Amino acid sequence: MFMGPLEEAKPWNATSIIGIRRFLEKVWSLSLSAKPTENLHLSNEAREELGYWIAKTTKKVTDDVVNFRFNTAIAALMEFTNYLQSATLPVAEQIKVISVLLRLLYPFAPHITSELWQHLGRQGQIWQQLYRLTLAKLKL
Repeated sequence: MFMGPLEEAKPWNATSIIGIRRFLEKVWSLSLSAKPTENLHLSNEAREELGYWIAKTTKKVTDDVVNFRFNTAIAALMEFTNYLQSATLPVAEQIKVISVLLRLLYPFAPHITSELWQHLGRQGQIWQQLYRLTLAKLKL
């Protein structure tokens, strides 16, 4: 899905998947490194920037999945992951934001995101959380 638009033919090339593997390794590392940070509080500016990134990425991934533009959805997730690697967040915020990343990544990498969801100590299964969010959005 990352190699280009879904409707276009793409020649298979094993070297093309190196980038996506590195991305998944970054997500793995980021998720495993969520650890307590002493006396760290987010400034209003940092909180606004974090909110901007979450909203921007969620909208982009949602719109792209609906329109079958999986490659650009994954690119948005890569940008979000790079931002998260450079951000300094309190542990509670780290876990919340990584949980958002994992929910957005789940349709593309369900096994690794499920494993990381459990590692973060999140309740239930990640797919159950997505199901509840969908029902709430549809007001069912």
